[in-house]
Amino acid sequence: MNAPPIAPSFGDRLRLLREQRGLTQTDLSRESGISQSTVSALETGRQRPWPSTRRALARAFGLSLEEFDRAVMSDHPGVVLDRPVSIDLDAEPGQVNLHRTVTQLVDQLRLTEFRLRRSDQQLGLIRRLIDEMPVLCWETDAELRVMTASGWAAKRHEVWGDLVGRTLEEFHARTGGEVPLPPIEPHRRVLAGLPVSLLIPWGPDVWIVALEPLVAMNTGVSGVIGLAVRRSP
Repeated sequence: MNAPPIAPSFGDRLRLLREQRGLTQTDLSRESGISQSTVSALETGRQRPWPSTRRALARAFGLSLEEFDRAVMSDHPGVVLDRPVSIDLDAEPGQVNLHRTVTQLVDQLRLTEFRLRRSDQQLGLIRRLIDEMPVLCWETDAELRVMTASGWAAKRHEVWGDLVGRTLEEFHARTGGEVPLPPIEPHRRVLAGLPVSLLIPWGPDVWIVALEPLVAMNTGVSGVIGLAVRRSP
C-alpha cells in the first residue's frame, strides 16, 4: 500500500496540535508508541504519514482517525482541540484568514455537538439500564436528606415512593424500621470521607450496597451517593 501524499503543512499542523495539547515530542512518542525521531521527521516533513502512523497518533490525541485527519490533513483543517479559536482583532486587513477561521469554528461546533449527542446517548443508556436492573440509587446531602432516588427498585416498590425529601431517619421511622435500605449508620461513616461496602439481607434476597462520599469543590464531603443491587440467592 502506498503512503498518502504529504498534505500541505501536515508537519506544522501536527506540531500545532501537539503543542496545543501541551505535549512534547517525547510525550507524544510515549503516548503513541512512535519513536521521537519519527515524530520529529513527521513534523519537519521528512517522513510521510503512513495510515498505521496516523492511527497511532490519533489514539494518542484521543481522537478518531477521521477527526485526526480533519485536523492535520484536510485542505481546511478543523481544529479538534479543547480550546477556542482565537482571532487577532488588531491584525492588519488581509492578515486574518476569515475562511479558515470560520471553517475551524464550524468544525469545533460540529465536534461539540457530536460529543454532546454522544454523551446524551450514553447517559440515556445508563438510565435505561438502571431502570431495568434490580437496583436502587440515591443521593443525600450532609444532613442525610435524600435528594434523588432512581432505579428499578424505586419505581417498582411503593416503600421507596416517598424517600425523596426525607432524611433517612424520617424514612425509617415512617416505615417502622422494617426496611433496611438505605442503611443509616454506614451513611454517617461515609460523611467522614470513607467509602463503605456491605451486604444487607432482606427477605429472600441479599442486597449489595456501596456508599461513596459526595465531594463538592472546596467544601469537602457534602453528602453520600448510594447504590444497592439485589442479588437473589
